[in-house]
Amino acid sequence: MIDLSDYTPSCYILQLVSNNSFHNKLFTIKKLTKIKYRMTNKKYIPTLLVISSAIFFLLNSCAPENNDFYTQEADLKYKSTFEFNVSDPIVVGKSMSITGTAPGADFVQAKVDVWEIGSSQVENGEFEINYSFNSPGTDRMLTLTAYNGNDIVAETVKYIDVYADDPSLTITWSNPVYKNTPVAFTGVAKNAETVAVYVDTWPIGTATVNNNQFTFNYSFSSAGAHRNMIVKARDINKQVVSEISKPITILKESSGSFQVPDLVLMYHEITPEPVYSSDVSVSNFEEQMQWLKANGYNTVTTADLLSGNLPNNSVVITFDDGYIGNFIYAKPILESLNMKADFFVHTAYVGAPGSHDHMTWEQLEELSSSALFEVFSHTVNHAHLTTLTSTDLNHELFSSKRAIENQLNKNCSFIAYPFGDYNAEVIQKVIDNGYQIAYAVEDKGAFYFPRQYSIPRVGIGKNIYTINQFIQRITN
Repeated sequence: MIDLSDYTPSCYILQLVSNNSFHNKLFTIKKLTKIKYRMTNKKYIPTLLVISSAIFFLLNSCAPENNDFYTQEADLKYKSTFEFNVSDPIVVGKSMSITGTAPGADFVQAKVDVWEIGSSQVENGEFEINYSFNSPGTDRMLTLTAYNGNDIVAETVKYIDVYADDPSLTITWSNPVYKNTPVAFTGVAKNAETVAVYVDTWPIGTATVNNNQFTFNYSFSSAGAHRNMIVKARDINKQVVSEISKPITILKESSGSFQVPDLVLMYHEITPEPVYSSDVSVSNFEEQMQWLKANGYNTVTTADLLSGNLPNNSVVITFDDGYIGNFIYAKPILESLNMKADFFVHTAYVGAPGSHDHMTWEQLEELSSSALFEVFSHTVNHAHLTTLTSTDLNHELFSSKRAIENQLNKNCSFIAYPFGDYNAEVIQKVIDNGYQIAYAVEDKGAFYFPRQYSIPRVGIGKNIYTINQFIQRITN
């Protein structure tokens, strides 16, 4: 065991990760690096090598001169035993129970990583702490500290995984789901003999569980957004042992041979002097396009995603909001490199002045007449679609589509959600209004939403100063 008397709290954390013999110090660094990586914004942290070097320096700087830090035989200063158990599995939204014994202590405090999650009085040597997580995570560091008054009498660490769903009962299927088209459902059901599956209140099938796994097929006869799929696992006595529910969207019909591109970029204004966070300088934009061209990326349009024949390293370049800089600066750069792009405009602002002027219908028509460019919908007023009434949502989707088709004399079948704001109801309205593909901003999870109507994009703004930052942004 390890003598804690000579160490600061930060050094103590280092000791608790592993046995900390000298030959295990790299394992210690790796574990702490993983913790730091998870607790920091992944887009801006230094490389793991730099972090590991810093931790290695800390490890050496806080070790006593006699190097007892690296021995496994040193006795623990606090002699009282300290054991605890954690309910398993730990699932988001469900109470996690921590129970154990702490002789010689009067209360126990629990932390996950650096955040306190609860405490408990010790009665007859025993304690219990309950906590419910609101987000999943792997390898979370659960630290329990036992106190007698203000004195620490023991401290123990365990690593835990927090699951988004109960891993003992799962169900998956391939999106998108269309009516009158068979869908294969597969899942895991531990400690169960059978599963029964419902959509809303209607039973749609049962399956026998073999080796903790099940599968069944079903064809939906009607479309619907945000339907509730319920799975109940039953034991040999037909008692429900676990239950889960997941949303599912059933679409009306398939729209071509849809393929996901390798990369989708999202730009807004291109300007000589960026002001807003979404602005990109002309020089940076040109350098970024030249890098894509030189490194084998092939630009495609949104329509190409339905061709069933995308090239390798396919990239869709998109512009939101219809700003004038797209026409003045981005257009000639793209034309000089023979690169394609799609422009998504909110029709109420076409030709409107402001902090950023917007393109006119004449300029949009010039873009649309090119073989390289297309113009599509970004709704009418750039509203948060999930906050609208059904009538207003239909107006935003239908009226913008009709305005673009009437002004440009071309079909408008694609849309980009303003603010990346959408849900299953919005997707169904998008489909009902004749759109075939929709772009989001971030990836909200293809498990819940058909990828064809929730394509994530990588946003590029003025914070991308160098080409190396651009490369890191699009490859992470």
